[in-house]
Amino acid sequence: MHFTQNPIGSADQLDLQDNAISFDYAMNSPAALWQDRFGKQHKTVQQALKDVGFKPAGFDFVSGGTLEIGDRDKCVFYPTDGYWYSWNGKLPYTVPANTTPTPGGRKGWGVIIKSEQLGSFESIEQLKKTNVPTGQVVELLGFYKNDGAKHLRKIGTQDIVHGVQLDNGLWANLVETDIINVKVLGWKNDGTPNFIIDGHLGDHKYIFNGGNYVFDFSKALDSFFKCFLCRYTSTSILGNGAKFTLINGTQYSSSLFVVSAAKLFEIRDCEIVFDRVSAPGWNTFNEHGHAISIMSDSYGGEPDREWTKKLIVENVRGCDWTGDTLCIWGCEDSYVNNVYSFRARRNGFSIAAVKNFTAGYLYAEMTDGLAPMAGLDIELDI
Repeated sequence: MHFTQNPIGSADQLDLQDNAISFDYAMNSPAALWQDRFGKQHKTVQQALKDVGFKPAGFDFVSGGTLEIGDRDKCVFYPTDGYWYSWNGKLPYTVPANTTPTPGGRKGWGVIIKSEQLGSFESIEQLKKTNVPTGQVVELLGFYKNDGAKHLRKIGTQDIVHGVQLDNGLWANLVETDIINVKVLGWKNDGTPNFIIDGHLGDHKYIFNGGNYVFDFSKALDSFFKCFLCRYTSTSILGNGAKFTLINGTQYSSSLFVVSAAKLFEIRDCEIVFDRVSAPGWNTFNEHGHAISIMSDSYGGEPDREWTKKLIVENVRGCDWTGDTLCIWGCEDSYVNNVYSFRARRNGFSIAAVKNFTAGYLYAEMTDGLAPMAGLDIELDI
């Protein structure tokens, strides 16, 4: 390297040689960093991909090649736009030579990273203040600063996947992925209230990290009905021992999870609590405040409506709900095991409008306050 320090745009042969060497190192070196002709260091492509859990395939969209069964963590370079793409469909998959990737979310090509990435941002707040162009993929070192929530977001004109709106009106969306650690959504598990700006849960597995997640119903998706909505989706909630606490409930249907005509709803390993102290008059609320409410695409289980297809509830504890810990009203295939209901006001468990229902261990204690006050209420009348 000659390091002439000539300005950008120089046609000096020495600078052209340095640029060629730098490009070679940036694209092909297994090292973490490469050096430009001004002496500044940058991440190599392989290091940038490694940081987000991927590594380059041994071919690109020009040469073509095959992603084998074990190549889920590999991505393919498209020289025309400078982006790397991961395949989200079935493996093995053959990429024909001289083809163009068409992003297709969960069943096609997903954008991973751009070779000439703008760089990293410490937090969402820092990103909000910048003018990042539409289509750019950026790296966040955390949702909040130093929180360990390192991830990628793509800038667009609308909220697509848990987007955060920037000061310039654009949206920073999560790069499409099957698994979402809720750290990247900014949800805290230290007992401080989380304000739910977007409670629509999508086709993802949501990984929680233990601790106490407090959700403020006064800032909910729909303050008349629910905090989180899973509608026509395949959604998994993996708590890893987390506690979910709903505060500031109202006289209406203060539910935490409402599932409507979902393809799959799965929830495991968590405790779901209604905080009565923050909800004065809770004992006069209506009967539909449930920890988990499963229904068709209308309120109820009418046979001519689309029901939730599959439900899995396992290792869950519900406490102090003004309705039920679990209410199923319109589900085709349900599996419920090791679920404990404490001090629900109406029923521990209400089972109505189901086709196939399998239960393991269910336990309800101190149900009291609103008829029928059953531990397990079965009303298979639809």
